[in-house]
Amino acid sequence: MSSHTSPAILGFALLLLVFAYTIHLVRSGRISAHLAVTWIATELLLMLVMGIGSLRSFTRTVLGDEGAPYSLILLGALWVIFLMLESLTRISLLTNKLKNLTQEHALLKERVERIERSSSQESNA
Repeated sequence: MSSHTSPAILGFALLLLVFAYTIHLVRSGRISAHLAVTWIATELLLMLVMGIGSLRSFTRTVLGDEGAPYSLILLGALWVIFLMLESLTRISLLTNKLKNLTQEHALLKERVERIERSSSQESNA
């Protein structure tokens, strides 16, 4: 077993656990599938890189043997920031939609109450 194989197995196992947990969250309805697609794609890509030795070697060659771990950590951190920003954008959009629906609901509720009051006054007269 080479010195790069053991961390690769550990990394693949951890990614597999994260992937399984993401699928569990989608299946249990705690996160929607369309929100999880980017996360699942990222997890699959990382598992592919970790699982195929030639891809790991290529990554080390491109990034350099010494700087590969630091470069991968930096790329991973940047990707997580991107995913967080994407999620924040979707949350903000949904928050605005919810605010608009709440305002429309309040206006419609007031309108119904006004109509009910006017109809009850007409029936009393």
